[in-house]
This record gives sequence, C-alpha cells and structure tokens, in this order.
Amino acid sequence: MSKIEKNILVFMEKHIYVIAFLGVTLAGFFIRYSLRQFTSGDMVCDLLPWYNQIKEMGGFQGLGSQVGTYNMLYQCLIAIMTYLPIKPLYAYKILSCIFDYLLAVAGAWLVYDMSEKREKKLAFAAYSMIILSPIVFINSALWGQCDAIYTFFVFIAFIAFGREQYVKSFVLYGIALALKLQAIFLLPLFLIVYFMKKIFSVFYFAFIPISMWIFNIPCLIMGRRISEIFTVYINQTSEYGSMSMNYPSFWVILNDASIEEGYAFYKQAAILMTICVLAGWMFSWVINQISLSKRSMLYMAFILVYTCVLFLPSMHERYGYVYEIFAILIFFENRKTFPLLVLIHGISLMTYGFYLHGSTINLSVLAVINLIAYGCYSFILMRQLMNKRQGTME
Repeated sequence: MSKIEKNILVFMEKHIYVIAFLGVTLAGFFIRYSLRQFTSGDMVCDLLPWYNQIKEMGGFQGLGSQVGTYNMLYQCLIAIMTYLPIKPLYAYKILSCIFDYLLAVAGAWLVYDMSEKREKKLAFAAYSMIILSPIVFINSALWGQCDAIYTFFVFIAFIAFGREQYVKSFVLYGIALALKLQAIFLLPLFLIVYFMKKIFSVFYFAFIPISMWIFNIPCLIMGRRISEIFTVYINQTSEYGSMSMNYPSFWVILNDASIEEGYAFYKQAAILMTICVLAGWMFSWVINQISLSKRSMLYMAFILVYTCVLFLPSMHERYGYVYEIFAILIFFENRKTFPLLVLIHGISLMTYGFYLHGSTINLSVLAVINLIAYGCYSFILMRQLMNKRQGTME
C-alpha cells in the first residue's frame, strides 16, 4: 500500500462520521431529485391552482383573502414561493425537502440528547433513518406535502419542553399549530406535564395563540382578521364527511367503506371516545406517578398522538406522520419496538400507494393490524414507564 493511499484511508477512518453524514445526505438528495417530476392529485387539484391564484393576485398582495383551505401561514409561504424563478411543482417540493433535513437533524439531536453516553453513532443512525425513510421522502419529494414542516416545529418544541425551556417550547408549538391543525395532537402532553410537574403557570399556554398571531402578521397586515387564524381550522374540520379519509382508523373496522352514511351518527361518539382514551392514559400516568424524564415524555407523546389519529374521525393517511417519526426515535430507546416500527410504516406506505397509484388494499384489515400495533406499543412502552418508575430497567 502506498503512503498516499494509506493516508487517505487513515483520513477517512478519522472522519468516518463526517463522510457517512455527507453520504447519507447526498443519497437522500438524489432519491428526492429522482422523484421531482411526479405530480399528485393534490398538486393538480389544490396546490398548483392555489399557487397560480396567489401569483395572479400579486403574491403578497393576495394574502388579504383566503385562497384554498390551508391556513394563513402556509398561504404566506406559497406567496413567497411565487417570487422564485422555479416551477411551482419544484417550489413546493424543495420547501418540504428542506424541512426533511431539518427534521432529521432535530430527530438526531433528540436521540443524542437522550442517550446516556451522548453517542454520535446513535444520532447519525437516527438522522439516516429519517432522511432515508420512504414515509418522509414520498411525503415531500413525491407527493409535495408539507407534513415535514409542521412536524419539525413539533419536534423542536418537544425538545425545548424536555429541557424545561417552557416559553420557547410554547412559542415553537404555536408555530407548529399555525402551520397545521394536526399539531394539536401533542397538546395533551403539555397538559399532563403541567398537571404533574407543577413548575410552570397555566398562563404559559397563552404563548401558543400569541405565537400564532405573531407569525401570521403578514396576512393580518394585508387585511385578514385575527379570528381567521382559527376559523380556517373550524372550516377544515367540517370539510370532510367520512369517518376515515384513507387512514386505517378504529372506525374502519365497523365498515370497510368510508362509512359516509354513518358519519353524522358516529362523529360525536368518536370524538368523545378519543377524549376518554386520552383521559385514561393521563389518569394512569398520574396515579402511577410516572417520572417525567425526556424518555418518558417521548413515550407519552407517541401514545397520545397515536391515540388521536387512531380514534378521531376524518383522519387522512398522512396524519400519522408525527407518531411514525416518533416511532423511529423510540426504536433507539427500546429495540423491541423495531418490528412494530416496520409494521406501522408498512401500513402507511400501503395507504400512500392506494392514494398515489391506486394500489389495492383492504383498509378494514389494515385497521385491525393498526389497532394491534397500537396495543403492542402501549403494552411495551407502559411496561417500560412502570419499570423506570420503580427504578428498574428492562
């Protein structure tokens, strides 16, 4: 072996994490680049027409009126994109892909922060799994959806919350809610920690709407009313008339169709049942005096978000995105969850394939499997929470 060759190998060994990080980053980029031409039904029917309408209204000048069904902050992001010299299709996808990487960094940071020895290899593995997850790159680069954007803010709000940086956490959570209503699924975690820790005031919750107001100022300046920040979400909740919107929820078990005919009858019961299940979880954690470590709160956040998506009505297949990313991080804390991680990601990929390509699926069977996965996760994580309360480890 020549001296130059040996020096190169020594250099590579010395900087193996940097090289591997660059390799995964580039691999993720080329995967996303290869999917750039695909145009989904959502893009044709909604996103591109909204883009064109906002552009025709003068970009920022168009922020004074509601366009489409998305919230005001996302409409502001679209307005910014209208000034970029690139195709609208690419603009949407580039924005979401940028947040794929930010989300992966946030996930790696959380795993690193929770590992006892602050292990770089675990952080790198978490970054790699998120960047290369089909759930992530299909959502952004193929579909052109924005779930990585609000999920990133959910994650950094969660990180700040675990570090007891409460004001910062509530502000970041407000941004997440301003981007997408489904961020509200994490709210029960804030409530249970408030009740159990008793170290921050209930008035801290006011930072959520204040943050939403601040980050919607461009739209407010252009003439939108403050009430519209919230009424747009009320309108979204009444937009769909089915118990399931392609998500294998608990209610699909009753009927393998969309059960539109039973929506009015089941809707209220579904919401009340979800509240009861959430309350049951929170009650069990209180009476068992579960310690609120970062790891415990990660488990709690996963269970609470999964519960909301599984039992609430009108859930889309993409609404499981937050708990599916949480599941990746949970794997690093509990290796026993790996089969379940593969299972829930496989379920989502099948529903993605059904919407994007018309693949054949049996949603009622997937709903049963999804419920079993939820039960298994609940058993494994609750057992570990109880063991940690007793000072033992699995």
